[in-house]
Amino acid sequence: MPATVLVLMYTGFELLQQLDHHNFELVFTTAYEKFALKAIKCSALDYLLKPIDADDLGQAVEKCLKKSRKVSCQVNWKYSCTTSAI
Repeated sequence: MPATVLVLMYTGFELLQQLDHHNFELVFTTAYEKFALKAIKCSALDYLLKPIDADDLGQAVEKCLKKSRKVSCQVNWKYSCTTSAI
């Protein structure tokens, strides 16, 4: 979910601090390179500089999908293991 609207009240980093945890992939987009290290420390999967290149955005989305599929497969594997043991 793009957080651009929410950033009117908070910076992206302030918004993250308001969360106890997050169960989503994080891709920071900004016009400033100086926030890259802080974004990575906040577990950002990618960091895109504005103006955003369509190919870079596509690659960032693909990273998110791959990670999401990997987690989903791990959850499904754990679930099938626990149910087969019963």
